[in-house]
Amino acid sequence: MIAILIYAHKNLGQTRRLINSLKHKEVDIYLHVDLKCKLNENFDDVYLLKRYNIKWGGNSQVQALFYALREIANMNRKYDHYIFMSGQDYLIKPISQIVTFLNKNKEKNYLEYSLVTDKEIMGRYLEYRTGIRYVDAILRRILPKRNIFYEKKVYYGSSWWILNEDAVKYMTAEYYSRYYKKLYMTVCIDEIIYQTILANSKFKDSIINDNKRYIDWSDHKKGLNDGNPNILRKNDYEKIINSGKFIARKLDCDIDEEIMNMLDKYRGEI
Repeated sequence: MIAILIYAHKNLGQTRRLINSLKHKEVDIYLHVDLKCKLNENFDDVYLLKRYNIKWGGNSQVQALFYALREIANMNRKYDHYIFMSGQDYLIKPISQIVTFLNKNKEKNYLEYSLVTDKEIMGRYLEYRTGIRYVDAILRRILPKRNIFYEKKVYYGSSWWILNEDAVKYMTAEYYSRYYKKLYMTVCIDEIIYQTILANSKFKDSIINDNKRYIDWSDHKKGLNDGNPNILRKNDYEKIINSGKFIARKLDCDIDEEIMNMLDKYRGEI
């Protein structure tokens, strides 16, 4: 069995469309809808998780995920893999092919990670930050740097992953025993916490450095798009289907719904 955990914060009609494509007898779907988002769709066919108010770039992103993983664990269901997705993700491959692949690779984990070597980037995690420039400048002067990551190599990567149950249990236990309540006023901690925990553990050898997502960062690399990946459109179709990935990120039905129609048709033909 596979647990798919979806985090949605807008366009719940698009999330509904994603959920419909994920249905499979070996899949349970769990949905978290940001508390700021009006729940105007019927999701009686999935497990609707307790809702939290999530702030982009803040520790709430990580805390809400671990709350969700703990909530799922309390249901006493056993899963071979967990897939963490956004409501703005969309399937490239049919869910049946993804299930078959994961059933053949139960010991593997799919997580993007790289070692943090840049001191400026590392400072983002060692210093206390609020996102308000003049406040952060004061905090850097009056507060000591965190020591929570000093004893470990720090790794970073995409927030989205596919992990087996053993890795999820270890990651959750490690988070609550070592990191919970120590990561307040941290920027984008979701881009290092999963990688740092798992790549410093016995699970490192089981990690495939590939989270099975097609993501286009080309505008971000040009200094555009405010740190976000490109919104994928119909012109990206060939690159998406030839990527070999399972999931495309990110899509927006208000900008280009045709790419979703094209991917639906593609999945029906392969």
